Amino acid sequence: MPDFDQLYKRLIKNFFKWFIMFFCPEVAEKIDFKVEPQFIDKELYTGQLHGKKKFVDVLAKVRLKSGGHTFILIHIEIQKEIESYFGKRMFNYYKVITMEHDEPVFALAIYIGDNKSGARLPNSYEEVCFSTKIRYEFEVKNLCDYDYNEYLDSDNPIVAALLAHMDRGNDSKALVMAKALNKLSGYNLNEKDRAVVIDFIERILNLKRDELTEFKEYLYQNEYEEANTMISAYDEMVKEHEDKAKNEGKLEGERALLIRQIERKWGALQPEAKNRLNMINSPDELEALGEKIVVCDRIEDLEI
Repeated sequence: MPDFDQLYKRLIKNFFKWFIMFFCPEVAEKIDFKVEPQFIDKELYTGQLHGKKKFVDVLAKVRLKSGGHTFILIHIEIQKEIESYFGKRMFNYYKVITMEHDEPVFALAIYIGDNKSGARLPNSYEEVCFSTKIRYEFEVKNLCDYDYNEYLDSDNPIVAALLAHMDRGNDSKALVMAKALNKLSGYNLNEKDRAVVIDFIERILNLKRDELTEFKEYLYQNEYEEANTMISAYDEMVKEHEDKAKNEGKLEGERALLIRQIERKWGALQPEAKNRLNMINSPDELEALGEKIVVCDRIEDLEI
């Protein structure tokens, strides 16, 4: 099963402005997006929260265009399951966030589960003790209430990713993926951002073998030519990164072996020599050094 929290966290961080504009346009209008949001990525207040989860999904400090507060915090939670205690958890997050930070908090929960049961996340939490009463309200958006066909013409690039979790009616996951990638091709995104969206779509939809066959059939159709181009470029990029990682791993292994061989023969290697070894990125050079270790009597003859 995909790690939904991490997938959404990466998506939101890469497309924060577009995420807020999509779900909360009235809030987005008041944010100064010329100032980069500051994401607060630390464990939330050990000892203050009960249960397994000690992190909020996303906590961002943003600057407002004007008004009484210069900065606010935006707290975003991604929720896959309906939990009876979710409202209380959101309130607990609010308490510990405000204990650490002296800015107002806007909280947003996104429900990414299905709508089969008709259940919805609560959007408030209330505590009452005689005449003492506390009520905490927060924004909730249910992606299952969004019909993906209604957003195929959106000019917001995050839609290409969110289509994967919207209500698709009777359409197959394979068709949704083809349409989402087709939509992605229409946005002027850099390679990194495109990769984030494609990886998100692939992992969320998680096509099985027969669904992959159906998806490939769509790619052969002229209507989805752009999707075909997009996925081909992505696959090539992934392969390049994998090959690079393998080569780098091989080089690291060869360097480590050389250092062990040198230190067995002449003792500890000086830091300067190790740094020079780390600068060698050619397998042939490393192999030549390995051969010289066998025949040289002095470490100086290695010329490293």
